[in-house]
Amino acid sequence: MSSSELDEVDLKILEHLVTDARLSQRALARSIGMSPPAISERISRLEAAGVIKGYRAIVDWSALRRPMLVDISVLSEKSADQRDLAARLLEIPEVEAVDIMTGSLDLRLRLRIQDLDHLRRVFFDELMEASGIQHTNTSIVLSTLEPPNFAQSVLQGLLSQIDSAAVAP
Repeated sequence: MSSSELDEVDLKILEHLVTDARLSQRALARSIGMSPPAISERISRLEAAGVIKGYRAIVDWSALRRPMLVDISVLSEKSADQRDLAARLLEIPEVEAVDIMTGSLDLRLRLRIQDLDHLRRVFFDELMEASGIQHTNTSIVLSTLEPPNFAQSVLQGLLSQIDSAAVAP
């Protein structure tokens, strides 16, 4: 399902869910002005089409004793398959994500760790033991700035486009 196949109701449902994924279908139906079964059907269709990929909790990493976020850029050996290397690096429990990149670097890893001793152990005992790595560059993330709700702002922009198209002569 492409964004051109999403109608105004789909976008409104998504806008509500990205704001509060725990919103009941009854409350969602009341807010949009539809019946709960109609909302349920729409949500099921959005899930089946892969537009809604899941629902998850936002975790306080400090509470899980992983307060440090570390970014490691990786240059792989020329003979290494980057997808295979990325899959192997994902097996390290502290690796939150691996991005396969274009440009001068091949991979970017994000690790959630306890402290510098933990980073040192993971780096030397696990990361550097992986074959296929030529060079790394490690950065400790001091803070991350994100818009309050990026998905909501994108959805509001799409709804505005629909409103503008409806008003245009």
